[in-house]
Amino acid sequence: MKQSPLVRRGKSPFPRDEAFLKWVRDTQPCYICAKFNWRQKTVTVPGHVVRTRGAGGGDKGFCLPLCLDHETLAGDSFHTLGRTDFARHHELSPDLRTEAGEIADRYDAEGT
Repeated sequence: MKQSPLVRRGKSPFPRDEAFLKWVRDTQPCYICAKFNWRQKTVTVPGHVVRTRGAGGGDKGFCLPLCLDHETLAGDSFHTLGRTDFARHHELSPDLRTEAGEIADRYDAEGT
């Protein structure tokens, strides 16, 4: 099969904001666990919930810090429910932009 020269495979054409991703992983609790005052059982990962990187979404302003349970593993996770049902189930804004914006603003306020 001949591959089109316009199709990029492998590395994303969208640059990662490594400092922001590290800050999310290392310093932020899971947004859902913190909201409901639940004990977080797994590590925090940056969940690209507004728009995926493959769809042109960046990191800052598009991510929520989520524990692995709320990102992929649990029955009420983002990947299990999908964006709309996840937002409704966890009482968040419908497109999750408000919450992702809060995280980006917190990052900017800390001056990191």
